[in-house]
Amino acid sequence: VVLEDSTSVEKFEITVFNKNSSDFVFIDALTDIENSLLYDNPDIEMTLEGIEKNVTIIKPSEFLTFTVVFKYKDGASMTNNTLNSKINFRFKEGVVMW
Repeated sequence: VVLEDSTSVEKFEITVFNKNSSDFVFIDALTDIENSLLYDNPDIEMTLEGIEKNVTIIKPSEFLTFTVVFKYKDGASMTNNTLNSKINFRFKEGVVMW
């Protein structure tokens, strides 16, 4: 991801398919910012649209499409406009029980 200026926003649409015979619930998107292993620019934040932790369920043989949004954190100085990252989207088998 390259953000041109402090107001730039980059969006990526992600589609996943559940080929299992069970429901799966979205539990997290891991980037490991602290160790810079998967996300190398802490001035850029990642948010998700169209998916919620412990709420969004993908049923068997269904597709789920959501959006990953990258932008500068409020008040961040633009010293580095490049983000190299890997994101692990984690799902677990089962449904949310309230």
